[in-house]
Amino acid sequence: MSIHNAAKGSRFEVAVRDYLNETTGRYRENWRECDTPFRNPVDRFNVRRPNQERQHDVGDIHAWPFVLQCKDVAKPSTPKWIGAAGRQARFAGFPFSVAVHKTRRANVRQSRVAMTVRQWTRLRMILGAESREAAYAYGAAFAVRGIDTAKWYVSLTLDDFARLLRDVRIAGQF
Repeated sequence: MSIHNAAKGSRFEVAVRDYLNETTGRYRENWRECDTPFRNPVDRFNVRRPNQERQHDVGDIHAWPFVLQCKDVAKPSTPKWIGAAGRQARFAGFPFSVAVHKTRRANVRQSRVAMTVRQWTRLRMILGAESREAAYAYGAAFAVRGIDTAKWYVSLTLDDFARLLRDVRIAGQF
């Protein structure tokens, strides 16, 4: 990986982290002017970029109860990324994982967030929402890739994911 690609990926991770912290109310007002942007620096709901473990990748971003695997590349490989995010969530001890793909020439809030259909179903159950109701509420789109259900996934924007994150945290079954 070139230094340019690593820097591009890091910038995207920071943008996702900051967007989620802003939209979930973790950052102070005028946070860019403060020494610490967090309202409460020790709150477990703060969205953070973790230090990487030696042999186990624990994901790019931790947003309890999710591990986010961020990708800023031209050609998506979503099922592969979702699988990697699942492994990272297990290493980190988190119950859910998603892959976030940057949408070209668009605001970070329009990035695409993908998760397995199984995780989507678990989240719906936690929220007590029917399938159509949840799909409508969070702008979910379903990708069906052949007969192998392991390659099926649910996709939504980062903006919709931020609302889902907030609602799952409010449900608080963790």
